[in-house]
Amino acid sequence: MSEHEPHVSGQELRAALTQSGRSRPNPVMAQATQEPAWEWTTDEQAELNELRDQTAELETQLDRLKGVTADARAGEHEARRALRKLADAKAWQRRAVVAELTSRGLL
Repeated sequence: MSEHEPHVSGQELRAALTQSGRSRPNPVMAQATQEPAWEWTTDEQAELNELRDQTAELETQLDRLKGVTADARAGEHEARRALRKLADAKAWQRRAVVAELTSRGLL
């Protein structure tokens, strides 16, 4: 510290931070007693409800599309296995493999 800086004791600091002898209000407790920062009007509440409904509808659609995607991936894997089986088949086995895959609806 230089010679020009005054020394402030902890007690002086606490006294300076208090307001008229009281400590500062706790912000968490102060917020609980305050009025809401925003009051919804009827139009805004209606818009909020509409947006919530749209969100729920989109989430339902998303769940359905995830199911469709999972089904498509499973079909793709089955088709790949069938193709691999056909590619691995010997020349004299291919008719039987083709018949099997056709009966399963893969060809």
